[in-house]
Amino acid sequence: MLFFQKVQDSPQYWAHSPEYDAQGHGHPADPLIVHLIQVAHDVAHLAQTLSPHLVAAAWIAGACHDFGKYTPAFQDYIHNTRQASDATQHALLSAFWGAYQALANHLPDPWPYAIFTVIRRHHGNLHNPEEDLHHLAHSTLLPTLAAQIAGISQSWPTIAPETQQCLSEAARWHLTWDNDWPKFAQLWQHPTQSPLMKTLRRQSYQLSTDNHLAWPDVFRLFAILLDTDKRVSSRERLPDPQPLPSYAQWQTAHTALIASHQNDRLAPFRQTVRETVLTRLRQHPDHPLYTLTAPTGSGKTLTALEAALILREHLQWQGPIIYAVPFVTLTEDITAQLQRWLQTCYHPNDNAHFDPTPWILRDDYLAPSSRHNTPNDHETLTVERYHQWLPRWHSPIIVTTFVKLMQTLMSPQNRGIRRLVRLHQAIIIADEVQSLPAEHWPIFRQSFITWSQTLPARFLLMSATQPHIFSDTDTQKPYELFGQPLPSTVPARTHMIYHDTPWTPDDLAQQALQDLNRYPHTLIIVNTLSASAQVFQALTQRLAAQSPRNVTVRYLSTLIPPQIRRARLRDIKAHLQTPHPDQHPLIVVATQVIEAGVDVSFHRVFRELAPWDALIQAAGRCQRHGQTTDTPPGPVHVMPLIINQRHHWGAIIYGPVAMAATQNILQHHQGPWTEKEYPQLLDQYYRYLAINGTQSADNWQEAMRSWHFDYLNTLQIIQESPSHYRVPLFVAWNTEADHVWQQWQTQHHAPDFWQWIVNIPFAHHKTLGAQYIDPILPLYYLSPECTRPTYTQELGLAQVLLDQGETIIW
Repeated sequence: MLFFQKVQDSPQYWAHSPEYDAQGHGHPADPLIVHLIQVAHDVAHLAQTLSPHLVAAAWIAGACHDFGKYTPAFQDYIHNTRQASDATQHALLSAFWGAYQALANHLPDPWPYAIFTVIRRHHGNLHNPEEDLHHLAHSTLLPTLAAQIAGISQSWPTIAPETQQCLSEAARWHLTWDNDWPKFAQLWQHPTQSPLMKTLRRQSYQLSTDNHLAWPDVFRLFAILLDTDKRVSSRERLPDPQPLPSYAQWQTAHTALIASHQNDRLAPFRQTVRETVLTRLRQHPDHPLYTLTAPTGSGKTLTALEAALILREHLQWQGPIIYAVPFVTLTEDITAQLQRWLQTCYHPNDNAHFDPTPWILRDDYLAPSSRHNTPNDHETLTVERYHQWLPRWHSPIIVTTFVKLMQTLMSPQNRGIRRLVRLHQAIIIADEVQSLPAEHWPIFRQSFITWSQTLPARFLLMSATQPHIFSDTDTQKPYELFGQPLPSTVPARTHMIYHDTPWTPDDLAQQALQDLNRYPHTLIIVNTLSASAQVFQALTQRLAAQSPRNVTVRYLSTLIPPQIRRARLRDIKAHLQTPHPDQHPLIVVATQVIEAGVDVSFHRVFRELAPWDALIQAAGRCQRHGQTTDTPPGPVHVMPLIINQRHHWGAIIYGPVAMAATQNILQHHQGPWTEKEYPQLLDQYYRYLAINGTQSADNWQEAMRSWHFDYLNTLQIIQESPSHYRVPLFVAWNTEADHVWQQWQTQHHAPDFWQWIVNIPFAHHKTLGAQYIDPILPLYYLSPECTRPTYTQELGLAQVLLDQGETIIW
């Protein structure tokens, strides 16, 4: 902490109350002036590191962000009442004081407006600041603001000696501090006609025509203030960053990993992919955007990580490597791969004692930060609980989801923007990038270009089926690091057969039980939870009616708690790796939870009709590793499925344009198709989407230019119907889960708590008998008594939703 001159033996003005838990852990309160100057000092230093042109605005925002806490009402709230009201809301007054200080320092337009915006919203989400000013004149806030100003005026003789300290602190950054509160108060004699408000309105009106301050700077200023304020408030001490392995260490580890797969038929091709990627990267090391397009099973994950290490060393950057995937189910698999890599780099002979935690943070929707609707003003929460909800991205490797990444780059939400401070000099790998919704491709394109230049950062967009996010005519398009199909020397691993006559779940079960001697491992992927439950039920009924056979049927969906789903997936992988003579048939029924990026390989796949890129991803789970030279191509059967007397669920789930693009291929190209034909057909599919399925980025660009940040709330990274709004449900299925729940109840913390959460449609919580536990999260709880009749060991909660005709895809 900084050392300040003594204010008084017993300060009158405090930033917050002391925070201690039942065990006495926590911290005392800080005097308000100490908090303001510390935050100002730290935000200026952080801005100097990230973007020096933000320093002046950052210091002013930090010094003013909680100035409104000097009001008598807030100090009474701190010391006595603990009852929040309009009079205790301090952000608006602080925002006007910040704009006033910006004008006193002669910051050019629209910097005062930017400082007003970030302070006004630093306890909530970014909003349209123009609306804030417009509605202010017609709200009850102006009388409250006038009363707050009058209250500080009465107390100014005792406040002024404290705030005068800001003068010397401002001088360190070549700024000034106007401590003339009476002058500021004079501006509000007639609040609706305040010269300060008029100045801010003028700056807001000029944004769309003469804006010299780009929206990324507002985002970063907001992020710097948020991150520093919460860190200072909690007195958090950041751990020393762990260095990543050098490229030389990586080469040794990668050589060992390659040697362990020499018997794999695709091993030579993986080596070709790696050598080509690294050669091209070294030839073009300064490009801001890259793509890596290579077939499934070609080792893209570790090759991309190797490329990221080369870029970091070439650029001499210190930022993290961010590995983003579309689905939560992939984060654990990717994390496990990276942990094995670190193990090989650092402790190749000590498997038992290696702890990868200092190097890797896995942050997905099971972490609390993306599952809560946090209050508009986090002052109602303890700082410790707030931090519990917001995992910090301070590890050198972050494994996360597209939703988390896009919440950071393209969302006005407080919890997402805060992570921007960790993306400075980051290498961002976006795997399975084809999962980004096609209608927003132009917006993603503009965002990637903008942030690669502004942060700065490097983006590597990776897929077996690279979408047309960038067009051939783009002047700033990525550099492709591979982009080649399987060589002719590698036999096709799969062939796809389309059945245009709709099947019922029983038809699908009947087909899956045929030819088990030839195809002992079968994967079935369907579009909806209802379909998955019905197909599983049809399979088990048919098996029960037949003569006994040693056939295992397993089920995967997100209606099974992650703790059980993860163990089940491990069992499936172990079964698939059993030597052939010891194998017995295995049929897995799943939703798209297993489709993209999960490293499993079956002898054949049945896939309900879906967009063409999803069909290719499903094919990537068939004969994934090439098996042996005498293995014939694995069949991938595609069919419409009749569920609840309807067979057009694809258009409902994925949207009509994607399904129309797929139908266009099916109608104009006679199947079956071999794996060698997939890239050409996929290119046609993406071209159709680019012409018919994308929305212009013009509205987005205009909204961002004018700082209409609410527009970002209309963008959905993973599409979801409003009727399928989901809430987290804790499922106390067994004694282990019940023990975790009891620990959470008593300590408000349990390491595995979020591993027992299932996200259910809000409409079904009453059907299940769930209890509403926490209004802040929100969180529902399914007790052991309610779990027994509603939860089955194989289907989880899918059986209950099956009775409701549920159709959500996850």
